[in-house]
Amino acid sequence: MRQYESEAIPEYLSVRSIVAALTVRFSPDPLPSCERFGETHDFPEMLYLREGEHSMFVGGRVYDLKRGQLIIYAPLNLHYGMGGGASQGSIISFKADFGALPSIYNRVITLNMEQREMIEQIIEESESCYTRRSYPSPVGGMILREGISEYRIQKLKRDLELFLIDLYRSEGLLNKDAPKTKKERREEEFLEILAFLRDRLSENLSVEDVARGVSMSISKLKLLFREFTGSGPINYFIDMKLEKSKELIKSGFYNLTEVSEALGFSSLHYFSRLFKARVGMSPS
Repeated sequence: MRQYESEAIPEYLSVRSIVAALTVRFSPDPLPSCERFGETHDFPEMLYLREGEHSMFVGGRVYDLKRGQLIIYAPLNLHYGMGGGASQGSIISFKADFGALPSIYNRVITLNMEQREMIEQIIEESESCYTRRSYPSPVGGMILREGISEYRIQKLKRDLELFLIDLYRSEGLLNKDAPKTKKERREEEFLEILAFLRDRLSENLSVEDVARGVSMSISKLKLLFREFTGSGPINYFIDMKLEKSKELIKSGFYNLTEVSEALGFSSLHYFSRLFKARVGMSPS
């Protein structure tokens, strides 16, 4: 029998799950500073602006979007709306493996007509396949509606993957032999630091601890945080802890003392005082 060898098809990009899919209307007025708690999560989130204009604060920078434009927030980047006009958009949060592809996060992308049609279909199908969890639920994200066929969910996954890879193509990011830009290398370094911090939310770290843990000088560490967040590394680390504390408190499974201890705060009094100062209300 003749021997055959096959060439494996590389999996450049794989969408593992859809966390949320919803249409939102933005107010023309920016949120008061005391209400800009924003969101931070460990998966990408895509905002497509369907009508009007809107500004988003993402990872320390403000991005202005117009109709037909899209941005994908990098994981662990604090983000919230800044206003700019009455507008409507759609959000798709998802978990994916981007393999060795370069970063496509935190850039405003203007879609062509074909891409607009693709994302509109993906949005419509996502909202048709997924529904919100029953209220009140301690867990965020959406779930599949009953009766959704395997074909529909597999097609949705592939359509989203093809759309994302088409964004890479149209943005000129698919030449794997092209050297990464300095900014792309800095973004990768920064995301590695955030992953290091996320895994140590229970610890009380100093800037020296972080620099040593990521094999980086303190001066470079501070420069990266100033570039991508406008804040210092420890200040941002505390904000990450407080974001996690909100999740733990909302879950209803832990009392405040347990939350404080789980996140490495020296005392409940210090945690409560810090929470109120930064969030604008007491944790209770």
